[in-house]
Amino acid sequence: MGSTANKPRPKLACEISADRVLAGRALDGGGGLETCAARELAPGSVVPDLVENNLRQRDAVRNGIETALGGAGRSKDVIAIVPDAAVRVMLVEFDSLPSDHEEALGVVRFRLKKSLPFDVEKAKVSYHAQKVGEEVKVVAAVGLGSVIEDYESVFREAGFNPGVVLPSTLAALGAAEGKRPTMVIKVDAHTTSIAILNEDQLQLFRTLENTRGVTITGEQLA
Repeated sequence: MGSTANKPRPKLACEISADRVLAGRALDGGGGLETCAARELAPGSVVPDLVENNLRQRDAVRNGIETALGGAGRSKDVIAIVPDAAVRVMLVEFDSLPSDHEEALGVVRFRLKKSLPFDVEKAKVSYHAQKVGEEVKVVAAVGLGSVIEDYESVFREAGFNPGVVLPSTLAALGAAEGKRPTMVIKVDAHTTSIAILNEDQLQLFRTLENTRGVTITGEQLA
């Protein structure tokens, strides 16, 4: 959710979750982390939501970003990772999409219109399209503009440039093997997200409310 316009992605990433801020810098050659850090947040500092203000204790979040990223890198460009509950990830299929990006984006927005709890014209939409047989399969990430901009602005207040914004589970999928059937489950204090990958495609994505929080057991998760 945010364009890098053919620039390489930043090697620095920072995730804001309900209970902590996590940061890491990838090795220049890739394949691992050069450094990582975490900063705990007081309960209620961040309340992930699709439509309401997420950053309830803004100063605490900004300080968490500054501390976690303080020793993480020379660059100020960062991939900002936000809670799954702040973004709706949707899988939609089309017979075809216009070759022009802006026209295609308009078609995707129109298709998503009835599936969102807010006005799609007030949303930030990013999508990835892949031709599969006779169809075009689209993975769309949609967030209310005010919610995404609030996350972006707290990074800027901390002195960083959030050139790329990703929901948590989508950001984690790069580490998964996607060529054969693979299920990825991510549990946080508010949600459980489930993704299924196969043949380098995202085939299912669901984010469910997690009423048991971080104390959920394996049996309850199953």
